[in-house]
Formats: sequence, C-alpha cells, structure tokens
Amino acid sequence: MSNQNDISTLAKDAWTFDLPSNEPCRLFLTEKNGMPEQVWFMTNEGKATDDLALFAKILTLDLQQEMPDKVQEKLNKLANVTGKAFSMAFPPTGEKQVMKGQVSAIAKLLQHRSSFPMTDTPMQREQHTGDIWDVDVLDPYTQKTFTIKISEPVIDGRKRPSSIWLEGHNPEILDGLCALFSADMLSSDLSRIAIKLKTVLEPITSMSGTEYRLHNFSSYIAYLLLGRYEKHFYMDKEINILSYRNVVSMDTKKSTNGRFFSHELEVG
Repeated sequence: MSNQNDISTLAKDAWTFDLPSNEPCRLFLTEKNGMPEQVWFMTNEGKATDDLALFAKILTLDLQQEMPDKVQEKLNKLANVTGKAFSMAFPPTGEKQVMKGQVSAIAKLLQHRSSFPMTDTPMQREQHTGDIWDVDVLDPYTQKTFTIKISEPVIDGRKRPSSIWLEGHNPEILDGLCALFSADMLSSDLSRIAIKLKTVLEPITSMSGTEYRLHNFSSYIAYLLLGRYEKHFYMDKEINILSYRNVVSMDTKKSTNGRFFSHELEVG
C-alpha cells in the first residue's frame, strides 16, 4: 500500500468513520466519481495491525480493478460476514443500527458511500462440497485456537481449492480476508486469486529458493492456500499459474498427474 507520507496526503481528502466494533478502528475512504477507490484503517494506537492493513489492501485491489457489478457482489458477500454484533449510529442520520460484526459494518459503509443498494437479505449459505482440508492455529496473543478450512471439490477431473473459511476464535478481519479470497477461487481464471496471494505474501530470498515471511495471520492463511494450489498443480511456489496437461502412462493407461512428483509441498 501507500507509504506513510502518501497516506497522510490522502487522509486530508478522505471520508472517515469510527467503528465501535469489538476491535475498534477508524475507516478512511477515498472516492472517485462517486465510487469507493481506496480504504485503510487506523486503530486507537494510531496505526493498523498487519491483518487490518492487508485486508484493506486486498479490498482496495477489488475496488480499483473490478467492474462495478463485481464490486457490488463482493461488498454483498462482506456485508453477510457474521462476527460479534454491535450497535452503531449509521450515517447520514445517525440512526442506531445493529451490525453483524466489523467486516459487515465496513461493507455497509462502503455501500452507503457508493451507488450500491444496501440489503439485509441474507445470501444463500455457501455450500462447501468435496473434501475439506483443515488445520488448527493457536493465537499466541489470546491462547485460543481457530481452524482454517479449505473445500476441495473435484472439478474437471481433479481437486481444486474452491473456498476458504475460518471457525473458532479468530480476529474478525480475517473472516473478511477469507471472504474476498473465496470470491475469486471458483473463477476459471486463477489470475485474480494469484494476484491476491502475491499481495499478501512477502517473498524472501534464501539458498533453498523462494520462501515467505509469515509474520501475521493473513500471510499464514495465504501461504497455506498457496500450498493447496501447489499440491494440486495449479500454481508453483512462486505463485505462477501452471498449465495443466493430462499425462497418460503408456503402461498403465492411467493419468499420472498428482503422482510421482518430488516437488509437492506438504503443509499439513
């Protein structure tokens, strides 16, 4: 995202709103032609946590690069994310409204500032099909755990990560990150999810090849998701999209994709 000087300049023209959520923060929003263009946050300590900053970065990517109908679709998805409910004075009248959680409130504020209609109609519950891969994560700050889950249905003859979500005691903003990841995971064009993974993951050079700095929950979630794409040969470790070839053994007449490869990444 922009450096501190750029943020200070942008903040002068930004619309702001203080979110009284379970994890309080101030929303900054710049707009272009009546549409949200860039978001960022600050906590009471005057800065954003890494996970809050990365959620803002991913959301800003969608605001700037997606067509309006896709932006509306993703804001609707975020508006339906359930966290710890709270009441807040909603603009412009200050009428008290109950928000489903931090992520939902952010989405509704962006809808309010744009031409998109706001609706309280719940979206159809997402159906997680196929195998579900999961891993438990211990939060060192709270000593509580949450579970990262990735559904992997068989699509066109092979498993494919199709959605990611969290269960347990995770920071709410991570539910928003996973919702934005999931919104792109079912697309036949993997470039959108690849861009998001590259945005969250910070590569470091080592003698053994590409590694990633995993210094927050968002980067860890992205790293595990990349591992599942790598496991099923959709991407390599550098987040390059792989072309798929259905290789058939002349001896067995069976597909050898997914077998006898020494560079598979096992993350759990």
